Amino acid sequence: GKLCTAISIGSFDPKGKTLGVCGIDIVLDEIAEYLKTVELYENAKIFMIDDKGNFITHPDDEKICNPSFNFFSSSANEISREELLSSPNLSVLNRRYYTSASKIGETPWYIVIEGPMSDYRDRLMRFVYIFEGILLFFSFVSAGANLRTIFKSREEDRKMGATLFEETQ
Repeated sequence: GKLCTAISIGSFDPKGKTLGVCGIDIVLDEIAEYLKTVELYENAKIFMIDDKGNFITHPDDEKICNPSFNFFSSSANEISREELLSSPNLSVLNRRYYTSASKIGETPWYIVIEGPMSDYRDRLMRFVYIFEGILLFFSFVSAGANLRTIFKSREEDRKMGATLFEETQ
């Protein structure tokens, strides 16, 4: 009673005679559960569609088998079905959203990931802040080492100056 799909492939001899057929049934609930375990950015969604725009999996179960998928609709970057089908990998970024689709082998299915650009920006900004913090730390360590060398050099210069002064007296 679960939604599933079947995949089969024939086996042929060199003359083209059918030797047999191998098939497998894939329960889509299992794929959907697996996709829910994939860790993405905080607000991103990952789902599968077919080449007709039907949701195969989606975080919102009511959208599954719904033919209303409008590719990149959330990002306001409409991509035609022909553009999608002509490319095994397609990504679109704009100021507010990112969307990426990748064809799954020779199947008519695509994995789609989409979400707000703030996911990328926030992660990038955290990286930049961490990097700047590390640079700042090493700058202070380097400055401290330089000051120590300067003070040590000045102390040696003072001792040398005192020695020269005593010798000239």
